[in-house]
Parts: sequence; structure tokens; C-alpha cells
Amino acid sequence: MKAREIEGYLRAMGFEKGIVYCITAISEMNGVQQKQLMDMAAQLDQMSDIVSNFATISEEMNKNVKRMQAMLPEDDLPHVTK
Repeated sequence: MKAREIEGYLRAMGFEKGIVYCITAISEMNGVQQKQLMDMAAQLDQMSDIVSNFATISEEMNKNVKRMQAMLPEDDLPHVTK
């Protein structure tokens, strides 16, 4: 329910104005926090996609380096350790 719907419902039930105001304010804050959490979850999903892509690229680069190392004689690779 939206905060205004809750406010109307509580007023129709005859609750005092102070109680209606407090519960409505809590409902509004809850709605904002829910939206923020959903936005953060979407960002986290995007970041995990980026990290996954980095891992895939790193793996492919490692394979390509090993292929290039296999093409060269040992003397041409002074900084490579096996």
C-alpha cells in the first residue's frame, strides 16, 4: 500500500491524527528505503557482471600468454618462470 492509502484507511478507522501521522511517515520512509534497496540490488547485479567479465578476460589473456610462450624458445623469455 502507498502511504496515502494507509493514511486514508487509518483515518476511516477513526485513529487519532498523531498516530495516523506517525504511521504514514513510517510508511513513506519504508517506501523510500525499499526503492533504495532495489536500486542497490540492481547496481550490485551490474557490478557482479563486470567482475565476471574481468575474470573471463583475464582467463583468456592467460591462455593467450601461454600460447605465445610456447611459440618462443626458452632463451627469449628471461623473465618468465615455470
